Amino acid sequence: MFFAGLSNTEIVYESLNKNLQEGQVTGCVLDGLIFENKIWKESSFNNTNANNVAFIDFIFDAVTFYRSSLMKSCFNSCKIMNTGFSFDTLISTKWNNCNMYATHISQSTMQNVKMEKCRFDGCGFKDFEAIESSVKNCIFNNCSFEITGELGMNGFSGARIENTIFVNCKFTGNPLRGTHTISCVFANCFGEITDDAECKDTYGLGRFSGMLTETKLICREKAHQFIRGWV
Repeated sequence: MFFAGLSNTEIVYESLNKNLQEGQVTGCVLDGLIFENKIWKESSFNNTNANNVAFIDFIFDAVTFYRSSLMKSCFNSCKIMNTGFSFDTLISTKWNNCNMYATHISQSTMQNVKMEKCRFDGCGFKDFEAIESSVKNCIFNNCSFEITGELGMNGFSGARIENTIFVNCKFTGNPLRGTHTISCVFANCFGEITDDAECKDTYGLGRFSGMLTETKLICREKAHQFIRGWV
């Protein structure tokens, strides 16, 4: 199915509020719409406005968003697999209780993003701008974070990361420079995570942030059991 240049939201809603397979959406306006309990699979959204859109109990499988605007949109209880966000505007988006697998966000703006109770497996973040964002109660497993410096992106600079676990993650270009980490764990992570961070009750970040002292795990075996239960 191919949709192009649709700006009437009623027509857009009627066309897209269904399970979508191999759809192509170009230059359409989805602003303010609410989509629930649907599956979009192997579809692409190019140069499309999807601002203030709510996706609830949604499944994205092999979907591509390219040069699209999703400002102030929210993803609630969504499953997002093999999906890509490239050159997109994700400013002030909200991600709540989402599971993301093999999903990649590159060269996109994510200022003031809020992520809470989300799990990321095998996901990649490259050349992204997520300053002043909030990440809370999340798990990142086997994920990569990369800032090349060529595009002037600052990663999670100035972001607040709280009660979050990073396991087997790779960091390049100090994507967590200037973050505020509170009650976080970095387990078996490597690379250039940060050389300037404000850390409180954080374990595993000492050798990357220049902290003179670092929180010690009091009950290491309980911590290992907890992490093994998630990864």
